[in-house]
Amino acid sequence: MNDKQESVQLNVLPHNVLAEKMVLAGIIANPHLIHKIINILHSEVFLDNNYRKIYNLIINSYKRINNIDFLTIINILTQQNLLHYIGKEEEIQELGNTLVNNNYFEEYTYLLLDKFFRRCIIDHSNKLLELVTNELISLETILNKFEQFFFDINKNKPISNNQLQITHLLNNFILNTESKNKQISEHFINSGFKDFDILTQGFQKSDLIIIASRPSMGKTALGLSITKNIAQHHNLCAAFFSLEMPSEQLIYRMISSESRISLFKLRSGSFTSNEWKIIEQTIYKLSKLNLYIDDNPKITISKLRSKIYQLLQNNNKLSIIIIDYLQLIESENKTSNRNLELSIITRSLKIIAREFNLAIIVLSQLSRSVESRNNKRPILSDLRESGCITKLNLIYGTSSNTKIQDLHIKKPQLIYCYNNNIIVLSSINKLIHSGKKIIYQIITESGYYIEATSNHKLKTCKGWKTIRNISINDQILLVHKYRIQNMTNNYYINNISELDYTFYQAFPESIKNIHLIDQDYCYDIEMSNINNFVANQIIIHNSIEQDADLVCMLYREDYYNNSNIQPLDVSITEVSILKHRNGPTGKFELLFEPQFVHFKEI
Repeated sequence: MNDKQESVQLNVLPHNVLAEKMVLAGIIANPHLIHKIINILHSEVFLDNNYRKIYNLIINSYKRINNIDFLTIINILTQQNLLHYIGKEEEIQELGNTLVNNNYFEEYTYLLLDKFFRRCIIDHSNKLLELVTNELISLETILNKFEQFFFDINKNKPISNNQLQITHLLNNFILNTESKNKQISEHFINSGFKDFDILTQGFQKSDLIIIASRPSMGKTALGLSITKNIAQHHNLCAAFFSLEMPSEQLIYRMISSESRISLFKLRSGSFTSNEWKIIEQTIYKLSKLNLYIDDNPKITISKLRSKIYQLLQNNNKLSIIIIDYLQLIESENKTSNRNLELSIITRSLKIIAREFNLAIIVLSQLSRSVESRNNKRPILSDLRESGCITKLNLIYGTSSNTKIQDLHIKKPQLIYCYNNNIIVLSSINKLIHSGKKIIYQIITESGYYIEATSNHKLKTCKGWKTIRNISINDQILLVHKYRIQNMTNNYYINNISELDYTFYQAFPESIKNIHLIDQDYCYDIEMSNINNFVANQIIIHNSIEQDADLVCMLYREDYYNNSNIQPLDVSITEVSILKHRNGPTGKFELLFEPQFVHFKEI
């Protein structure tokens, strides 16, 4: 941006140059404030180009040095010839301390956010105007863009500081607890199956739930049953997105399940007078349900978000979304790597669940690898779309670096992960043994290496990439350990004369070589909260189920062992909860009646 363009912006767009200067002075004079504002303010909040450069320098220096102080910031700004834009050292210190001591810092911070928010609205309005006046762009595309603009603006909206205070969060907890005691909580949605609800305590709003199985296990039937139960017994609204089956077939299934008239008979159209009465009563009963069915076979995440938004505008009781099924959701950014696309889709579904405060159940098809095993009962690793690493790779933890095959999950363990440009500790949920697989080795310029399957994702400077899509032109993120010893700083530490402090930092390094090794035994780790971990000092991803709060698997033993040509009238279905972020795992059984495509409790 040249000086003339910046001058026009400063004269036209909403801004407050004095507030920008005051906030920067407050940060420079009081560096301990950086950790409070680093996730709230970003450089675009500053309209003045020089102030934006100063803020970027401070934040980047903070990420590198961590314990940054006043003099360090002054030296950095002096070296970059930027200090004079704020003022002299004494002026900055006096201005910044006055701002903080009089409790004006937060007010000026939110003033900046307010101006930035208004600039966002102007910017998106101009972009929308360009789209509307271009008649080559379809109306549907314009409407999708409009909604996306709205979400982008809302995402940057200033947040009241009260919402971030612990007192506000504790008050919410008390209110929620009182509501639960009065049995009027709106946060949990029962499935209608007693054993299911005992284990889950009901589906929680903002959760992503995955129900997975091989074909013909009853995923769609269970999804429809849950949808109907929620709409029928809880006076809530539900939406079922069927990407595989047309709505007509779903209606047949729902009528059969509710009326106890076989699906075959319904399709034949031959009924007794008594059956006609039952069907009429069933149709009347189903017509009262607060239920939407969408059978558009081509749906993307942006279209799904748009439809959910429209449904919520029409019905504020919408509480749960069911999608049948995950692998049929289309990617908006087509790549040759479908596994990566699915990972992005599941992450987007989790974001939508939180964005609209809805529970989202997504049905998922398990891979054919289940059929190749003697024991065909599905396990969590059957759902995974990412790869695994070899048994000798070192996992970085608090106590020591341990080979992945030697990890002991029975006792709590913390290992290092990558979270928002910071290396943090997170706990392990489960160690997964994935069997013997073909392995590739990636070696960096300085000799660091990782051995993993071709579909395992590594953190690169351009985002997550699978090994099969990484080239020697890419840079991957490595983690280095730093130790600070024999430091005395009584301002921060009282009664301690010596500080011994270790921290980790991520940095990029180029790839030197990628080559195929051989087959080897592989493992992966399921984390509690963060979807990656550090192995051999390299940041690697793990599974798509990391995005899910609840993962269920369906299994019917008789599907594989039934020697009769004719299907059984009643089949026992095992429902296993293999992952539950907010509670216990476990399993229970339901009776499945294929002729009525109906699930019921035993």
